[in-house]
Amino acid sequence: TRRSSDLTTFLPLGFSLLASQKEKNMRGDCNLDQYKKNSLAYKRRKLALSDTLDVLVQLVNRARKLIKNVDHLCADRWFSDPNTIYDLKSQTGMEVISVLKHNKTKYEYNGETHTIAEIYKMVRKHPGLSRYLAEVNIHVPGKGSKNHPFDAKVVFVRNKANRKQWIAIISTDMSLSAEDIIQYYALRWKTEVFFWTAKMYLRLNGECHATSYDAVTAHATIVCVRYIMLAIEQRMSEDKRTLGELIALITEEVKEADIASILQMFSDCVFDAVNDTFKPTPEQMTQFTDHLIGSLPDSIARLLSRVNIAEDRDDEPPLAKKSKKTSSKLDKQDSKKGTSKTTKKSA
Repeated sequence: TRRSSDLTTFLPLGFSLLASQKEKNMRGDCNLDQYKKNSLAYKRRKLALSDTLDVLVQLVNRARKLIKNVDHLCADRWFSDPNTIYDLKSQTGMEVISVLKHNKTKYEYNGETHTIAEIYKMVRKHPGLSRYLAEVNIHVPGKGSKNHPFDAKVVFVRNKANRKQWIAIISTDMSLSAEDIIQYYALRWKTEVFFWTAKMYLRLNGECHATSYDAVTAHATIVCVRYIMLAIEQRMSEDKRTLGELIALITEEVKEADIASILQMFSDCVFDAVNDTFKPTPEQMTQFTDHLIGSLPDSIARLLSRVNIAEDRDDEPPLAKKSKKTSSKLDKQDSKKGTSKTTKKSA
C-alpha cells in the first residue's frame, strides 16, 4: 500500500514466468552460457530458475524503485510460513500482511504454544455485527534451522463465502489497527481481479501459442501494458472505481435485469425517439404499434404488450392502449394450446 494513493488503481509492475528446476521437464535449450550475463535474456532465465522467495523479493525490490514510500507488502496464504514472512520483511524492509493457513504451525499466546485454530477458540469474540471477530498479539517462533522469532498481530474475520468459517490475517506491523489490517489486505484482491480480467478480456490465454520463452514473456508483457493503459484511462476519468470493480458491477447488473425490464427500457427508448423525431398523431402511433407487434415473434410480442410503458405519463403511447387489431391478435396467441411456430422478420 502507499499512503498517498487513493487505493483504487492497480498496476502490474513486474512478473516472472517461473520454469521447472528439473531438466527433464524443461523444453528448448536451457544452457545459460550462450547468453551474455548482462543481457535481459540471461537475467530473465536466471530469475525463472530461482527459488520462489528469491523471485518475489527481486520483483518487490524492482517495484519499489518505481513507487516510493511503500510500507506494507500483502501476500497470500502461500507465503504465510513464519520463515517466509521473516525473510520477506528482512529482505524487502517492508511490513508483511498475510493470511495464515489452518495447519499445525505453533504460535505463542499467553505464554503457551498453540495452533492458530486453538488460539481462535481461546479468544473472546466481538458480539453483534462487528467487522472482525477478534484481534490478538502473538509471538511467532522460528522453524527448523532458521530460528528467527518475531512478534505479530492477528485479526480474525468472518469468511464471506461461508459465515461459519473464519480467516486469520497476520501483520508484522503491530501499530496498525484491526480495521487497517483488514483494509490493507483487502487490496490484495485486486491482484486476483487483474488475473481474471487479463484472462477473460485481454487475451492472456489463447492468443499466443508460441513455445519460445521470450515470445511468451513478450506476450505477457503486452497484456500487462493493455491493462495499464485501461487502468490509467479509468483513473483519469470521472469514475474513481477500478476497472475490475466496474466489470463486476456491470456483470451483476446484467444478471439482475430480467427480460421484462429490458423490453420496457427498449420500448421507452423506441417510442420516445418516434415521438420526438416524427411528432405522430395518435392514429399514426396506433398503426406503428400494430406494425411493431405484428413484426415480433409471438413470445416477445406477448411480453412487450404487457409492459406498462406510459405509467404516470400524460402523453401515453398507444402501446398501452392497444388497438382492436393488436388486442385480437394477442388474445388469439394466448388462447393457442401447444407450441406455435413463429416466423422472425427482420426489422
